[in-house]
Amino acid sequence: MKVKISPNKEQQTALFQYAKASRYAYNWALRKEQEAHKRGANYLLAKELQEEFNCLKKVESYQWLYDIPEEILNLKIREAAYAYKNFLSGVSNCPRFKKKETGIIKFGMEKIKVSITKQYILVEELSSDTKRKEEGIHQIKLVKPEMMMDGDVYGSIYFMYKKNQWYIVLETVVNEKIGQQEKSQLLMRKYRLEKRKRRMQRSIARKYEKNKKGNTYCKTKNIIKKEKELDKLRNRLTNIQCQIKVFDKE
Repeated sequence: MKVKISPNKEQQTALFQYAKASRYAYNWALRKEQEAHKRGANYLLAKELQEEFNCLKKVESYQWLYDIPEEILNLKIREAAYAYKNFLSGVSNCPRFKKKETGIIKFGMEKIKVSITKQYILVEELSSDTKRKEEGIHQIKLVKPEMMMDGDVYGSIYFMYKKNQWYIVLETVVNEKIGQQEKSQLLMRKYRLEKRKRRMQRSIARKYEKNKKGNTYCKTKNIIKKEKELDKLRNRLTNIQCQIKVFDKE
């Protein structure tokens, strides 16, 4: 389930700081794995790397790591250790170091509790200290509150920054406040959106036929606009389908 969020300036600063720290933790762990392999060792366990990384915080130049939630750093270290283990086993290619200027910014936490209200999503683990909690870093506003269900959820949460927009991705979620009424509402919303999607697809097809020149189809600005609206509609349907699966698992 992926939804847009609207963090304020303080929250955006914190999220970019967390992303930078997670990238550093991943690259540090990957570098340690490569050094160990050159020395003749097979691979280092994630637990060993996490213990060594925690010792870095005692060094004065690494004091800034105390401002980063430990769950974010540990997850990236586990990802690096797992990726290098798969490389040595021949399952995947050699993992690459993460760079700031390439790819999508993404970091997250696993097996945590997330509280969802009508307008906000609350992640207590984002506030690593009292100061962060007072700043309200853990309470982030949703762009489209109707896309989420109220209540407490448990699972993995990822923050993603793509094309100047922040997103929250919830995975393997189990909701405490579930019932047949909420599922019925989701199914009804899904039915209406699918009906709207079919109408939009037929409308786009007619526009293509209208602007056909010989054997080629001309894509006008209006068609491009309609196709973007169709993509957004598909994303909404995907999110609703993920929410329905949560009910089915129960």
